[in-house]
Amino acid sequence: MFEKVLIVLMIGCFLLGMATKAEVEEVKEEAEGTTTTESSVNESDNNSETDYQISAAKISKVAQGDTITNVIFGDTEMTVSEARAKGVGGLEQKSADERIKVKYPKVVMVSDKKDIEKYKEALVESIKFFDNRGKLKKEIPVQKLILGKQSPADITVSKNEQYLAINTPIREDEKGIWENNTVVFNSEGDRLWGFEHNLVAIYLSPNGEYMVGQGWESGPVVVYNKKGKILRELENNEFNDISFSEDGSYFAVIIGKIDWGIKTETHVDRQSADLVVIDAQGNELWSKEKIAKGWEASGVKVKISDNTIIVITGEFKVYYFSKDGKLLKVEKSNLGQYRSFKG
Repeated sequence: MFEKVLIVLMIGCFLLGMATKAEVEEVKEEAEGTTTTESSVNESDNNSETDYQISAAKISKVAQGDTITNVIFGDTEMTVSEARAKGVGGLEQKSADERIKVKYPKVVMVSDKKDIEKYKEALVESIKFFDNRGKLKKEIPVQKLILGKQSPADITVSKNEQYLAINTPIREDEKGIWENNTVVFNSEGDRLWGFEHNLVAIYLSPNGEYMVGQGWESGPVVVYNKKGKILRELENNEFNDISFSEDGSYFAVIIGKIDWGIKTETHVDRQSADLVVIDAQGNELWSKEKIAKGWEASGVKVKISDNTIIVITGEFKVYYFSKDGKLLKVEKSNLGQYRSFKG
């Protein structure tokens, strides 16, 4: 499976032909010693008068010493005294019996330290679900990597962190295409639905009702409902990026295309990117063909914010569309905004 993934990636790099402007700018910055990196957010940055967070040290304790790969926080209320006992800081000016809102580790994904040392990668081996008092409610094992025997499962979390999917490779057919089993859970650990498919990667809707993914070797972009029914297929395309609306009622996807009929010495001239907006039932709401071409089509990203669909191209041009597809404005951006666009 890994050899095939590597081949797919190599082909993808070959098809791109040359780097995006964003990549060129990053290389230039590194050469000039001016590359900037985003600082990590510490716990004090997350604290406010109404929103405190249980310390990472306490998370490690409830996770029983495992290496933590990812954490989904839930919201609860407790007294300042209780919060202090759980390692919450910044409460010096508050009385012990005052009640405050606190974020607690609701879902904790953990990895085996030995596997991290062996494979140099944090592969999730189990997902633990906790209540707001730190009591373990449920633990779900996740298929691990065993070289030559089995591939590791992938974990996908919805945009609003209310749902997560475990995507497990189960068998390989005669063409080398893997069948996967996806099971979706809510953040309480309840199993909601699941079925088998042959998608490479999946993206889970914020309402937990459907998922989107792409088939092997530039296969179709497919929309499945929770019963495993295919709602829509976008054939023979390159899946570049996706973003869901906050309620999951629709999503926007960037589809990269290559026109082999164009005669050119520069491969990048064959590239273009389409923006397609689809609802939760698989109906196409509207689309914009060739929203970017050539250089601009490389590394196109999309996000939905307050029902505005925003697209940034590899040349840092930014398009704003209304929910119904009306072009609101076009702006020129820069590398910094491009890097933080999805953040």
